[in-house]
Amino acid sequence: MAFLLFIVLLTLPAFYNIYYREVYYFVIVSLAIAFIVSEVKGFNTKEGRIKRWHLKKEQGFKRFFIMQSTLNVMRVIFIVLFGQLIINGVTFSMIIDRVKLPVLLFLAFLIGATSMLSAWIYWNENTKKYK
Repeated sequence: MAFLLFIVLLTLPAFYNIYYREVYYFVIVSLAIAFIVSEVKGFNTKEGRIKRWHLKKEQGFKRFFIMQSTLNVMRVIFIVLFGQLIINGVTFSMIIDRVKLPVLLFLAFLIGATSMLSAWIYWNENTKKYK
């Protein structure tokens, strides 16, 4: 299934106008390599998930919360910026120039709040799941 998705993502530029094709292909291939490495090393097995969760839980809620929230914010920002760059050809500096400061602050607050909420939910769900 993942291989099929990879093939579809590689063929999208043939059917749609994609800006910065080199960046697009670099990101897609990098994600595919990361996925293959995680599969080979067994990161996606149930035992691997349980082991990683117990290691994270030992480090404490505060550290987990900060790290997971930061990771969530980075993921959202990457997805938005990558999508804007590839689909519309809009760079990060163009977004900052075009969007007014109050809107940027609201979006930053919204992304931060949802990232913190998802980190808290992730902690509670995994605590229940992997007792």
